[in-house]
Amino acid sequence: MSIKIVPQEELSQNQATQVPALLFSNFDKLYLHRRERFAELAKKDHPLQTYFAFLANLAKVQQRALQDCTLQTFSSENIQSTYPLDCHHWQLGQDWLRIARYILQNIEAASEEMTTLLATLNASGDVVLLEKATALLKAPKAATQAGEALLLWAALSVYWRKMANAISHNAVKESGANLQHCPVCHSDPVASVVHIGQNQGLRYLHCALCETQWNVVRTQCTHCEQGGKINYYSLDSEFSAIRAETCGDCQHYLKIFYLEKDPNIDVMADDIATLWLDIEMANLGLENEGLNPYFFITETTDDI
Repeated sequence: MSIKIVPQEELSQNQATQVPALLFSNFDKLYLHRRERFAELAKKDHPLQTYFAFLANLAKVQQRALQDCTLQTFSSENIQSTYPLDCHHWQLGQDWLRIARYILQNIEAASEEMTTLLATLNASGDVVLLEKATALLKAPKAATQAGEALLLWAALSVYWRKMANAISHNAVKESGANLQHCPVCHSDPVASVVHIGQNQGLRYLHCALCETQWNVVRTQCTHCEQGGKINYYSLDSEFSAIRAETCGDCQHYLKIFYLEKDPNIDVMADDIATLWLDIEMANLGLENEGLNPYFFITETTDDI
């Protein structure tokens, strides 16, 4: 592992002034900004505008869950320095269930299929919900029911976001290798972001689960870590705010967002809004390294 969480007292003066290895999302504004972005997209002439309106409502409920649901059993004591909130080995319990029930009971259905799905999930016992969520964490790209995965992950994300807020936010970057997954929770990235302001020009990958961002050098494949065959594609121009960074070595790609071109971008929302770019990449035979939990690609997507 190349990025480790450390207590404040273990940071040397030199490490404290280096490029931030991790950026933690704004606890109070993350879902509020996402709601605004989805609502803005819903007003545009887009094939998914009805779905964007539903996702704006989901983000609103997630923000309320983030504020209203407390973690009664989580303790940051004895947290490991590498993958401290490792989703592949985490034992879900009552804290997550409270968040899941809250979201399931407060979200407004946008279709008859969603109404039926919500009724089924709300009627499910705790054991069933825990089993479904655990299976989703272990293999999110193998999800077979898009609507179910969307709702369960919405609760998982709030839960992991709350835990990430409770652990140390100090980290050291030991090397630039082995950074394909989130150093906090071990989940996949959605996309990468090139920042402005204090971190001008620095590239960070954005986690699909806890929404932490971690620093990875530019012009290096985020999947195989090679840099000799990197190319960039966009739907309009070479100066687009959203591009696909492709690797000719491993045949993978990941979208990259340039905040200097559009500071209002939300990684999750704008990733979905540019699905045509994904289609073009698929036509080139490239595989998407990213995971967007607001749009699970399954064989049955009519339940959302």
